[in-house]
Amino acid sequence: MQSIKNLIRNMNMRSMYFLLIVIMLCSTSSFSQNKKSTPPAGQTSVIKIETGSLTKTVDSKLTEEALKINSELDLLKRTDNSYPSDKSDKLNELRIKSEELSKTTITVNSANLNHRNVFQKAVNRNSDNITGTEIFSGNYIVASAAQVEQRGAEEGKIWLIIAVGQGDTGISASGDSLLLFSSIDNGVTYSLVSSLKADDAVKVNRDEIDMERIESFTGTKYLHVTVGYVTGGYSGVKKISLLTFDNSGSFNESPMNIPGYSVASNYYRPRITSDNSTYPLDPYVTIAFMQDSVSGQDHNIMSKFFRLYNPFTMTPAITYFRRAYTHLCRVFITISGLRWM
Repeated sequence: MQSIKNLIRNMNMRSMYFLLIVIMLCSTSSFSQNKKSTPPAGQTSVIKIETGSLTKTVDSKLTEEALKINSELDLLKRTDNSYPSDKSDKLNELRIKSEELSKTTITVNSANLNHRNVFQKAVNRNSDNITGTEIFSGNYIVASAAQVEQRGAEEGKIWLIIAVGQGDTGISASGDSLLLFSSIDNGVTYSLVSSLKADDAVKVNRDEIDMERIESFTGTKYLHVTVGYVTGGYSGVKKISLLTFDNSGSFNESPMNIPGYSVASNYYRPRITSDNSTYPLDPYVTIAFMQDSVSGQDHNIMSKFFRLYNPFTMTPAITYFRRAYTHLCRVFITISGLRWM
């Protein structure tokens, strides 16, 4: 304790402000990793701080032909939705050409991949037309997201998804549940549309559910839901999933084949949005998320994103982009034998 007091007394205010700022910037990466072992007691007090560039943008130079194709894509997307009739096919053709030229994206067709879902359909646990009180009481709600329909006969219909946890931990813990509800009376009552259960020991992270409703003027509407979860009953790795629901509550889970995947990486905080309000027939759905990688004592935190260029399907193709920003932060603090990373 005396060593800490002497250390703080000898630091001027400018140094202390700098230290506090660095600790706040790195707090996310620090707490998302397993704690390192504690050194022997009585070790000499040391403070060592190293920071890399916080906004290192990846340089991606496009050829003149690639820029021209991207301009055609932008112009075609802004064209009136009634013309041309094969607009979606033309957009897809141009996107494929752009991807071949730029080499900045990778598209994976989830319909052609063999994978085992983390979330499976479960027997509905509640009766229809339950009240809002029953939804928001008696359950340990980990996360929630909501959307409201904007077009068609059911304009104003509320869609709500919640993650219900059991509160247990460890590799023998039960998996969390996802419950999808809808309401046609402004949220007074809700009907259970679909119920999903996760694999054993799969826990949804707090506040890591997001939802986007995709609608055209006619036909099937789709809900795309992003979920951040952790395996091993909170003791494993952090991952993300994309779930797609149709009007009836049927669902599909699209596997994440993130380029550069590593078991040493955590993927978390997925967020989803779209331009469906402006482009009802040709919307782009964008999902952003965070990756936290560890290399020795370095934490590499970067933002990544992917897009669904055809979201009107249960099995959308996923186009991954190169990372936009890299955050490198290394903090090594040892005070009187206490090591914090």
